[in-house]
Order: sequence, then C-alpha cells, then structure tokens
Amino acid sequence: MIRLKGLNKRSAGIFYYYVTIADGKEKKKVVLTRRANNGKQTFPGVYQCSANGIIEDRENVFGCLERETREELGDKFVQTVNVYNSKEIHEECYEYNDIDGKHAEVDACCRMLEIQKKQVDLIELSEEHDKIIIIGAEDMSKIKTKAEVKETGFNPDEEIVMFPDQLRALEKVFEQQKE
Repeated sequence: MIRLKGLNKRSAGIFYYYVTIADGKEKKKVVLTRRANNGKQTFPGVYQCSANGIIEDRENVFGCLERETREELGDKFVQTVNVYNSKEIHEECYEYNDIDGKHAEVDACCRMLEIQKKQVDLIELSEEHDKIIIIGAEDMSKIKTKAEVKETGFNPDEEIVMFPDQLRALEKVFEQQKE
C-alpha cells in the first residue's frame, strides 16, 4: 500500500526502483546504473538504483515508474516488464544532511521488480547513464557514500559510490530478499 505523505501534496516525493534478478547464478542480485561523465550529469560516476525519479504533479507512483523506467532503461526493456508487478519494499521520510551538508528531508518510496537475467540484455541506458553493474548483498561492504568521498574524490572505474538515501533503500531491498 503506497501511503506517501507527499502523494497528497503538489510535490509528491521520489521513488527508487530496484531491478533484481530472479534466476540463474545472479539470483537476488540488483542492477545499478552509473551516472555518466558527459558534462550534462551532476555527480558523474555515482551509482544509483536501476531507475528513479520525482513523482510529478497529477502523476501516480506507477505512472512515474513506467515513465522513468522508459527514460532510463529504454523502450525494449519496458515492453518486457510490468511495473505493476513491482513490490513495495518500504517508504520513508528520509532526514539527512545532503552532500553539501544542508539538512534535507524527502518522502521516498522504494519498489523492487524481479526480472529474468536475459531481460538485463534489453536495457538501453539513456545518455544520463553509462554503465550498469549487478551486485549482491555480499558487495554492500564495498559501497561508499558520496559524502564519504566528498573530500578525497573517487575512481568510478574502481569504486562503487552511492547517495546515502539510495544506499539505505538498497539495504532494505537486500533485507526484504532474506525474508
């Protein structure tokens, strides 16, 4: 049941959409996308959930899921999945200090969609992303937050760096898969 406080407001909040593998040797692993270093994208090299976005005015969560998934993962992929089959993992009002140290608060909904491994090959990344990786729960200790590397920087070809709120949502996905 989606109960986001923001759904009753003009600014509806955000969602995180994690695509997980349902079969084969990568079963229960998650697809992450990397923000491109193309001069257009903020925070290049940072990994994020499979798709995410802001729920626009007069748009419901599923409309947003379909729109953002199409924009970020491509038409071929969207034609083979049903966003209505995604499973709600959690919703939360995140309160944290953002990358610039400012207090931030956001209503967020996290959903998970299981796919067959062969469907990963249908992903066509938008120009906002340049790479996908598939990670498992065993990789969580390797992930750093953007805030942790703010001063030192990082090598996106060697390190996995995520936004703190998306890392928290990813933890919830792996927790859900244990149940």
